[in-house]
Amino acid sequence: MYTYTNLYKSATTKILQEMITPTTKKYNVQEVADSLGIYRGTVINYEKRGIFPPPKRNPINGYREYTEEEVDRLRGIVNGSETAEQN
Repeated sequence: MYTYTNLYKSATTKILQEMITPTTKKYNVQEVADSLGIYRGTVINYEKRGIFPPPKRNPINGYREYTEEEVDRLRGIVNGSETAEQN
């Protein structure tokens, strides 16, 4: 059975591991828009309309964080070579 203390320690450990574990580069919405030559609002609009799935958010500041794979997928959507139904 889990206690509050065990759950707290488990959650804290997971967050700390994610913070110190080397990860791939994450891009914010403005960096993604700039790299694709589109407006920041276009990326957010694609998420709201369901064309592109919402990315994970940074647990500290709440900013959207995109992986290189997500940027590539969005690039395909913008260029018309990929549809929203493909995963």
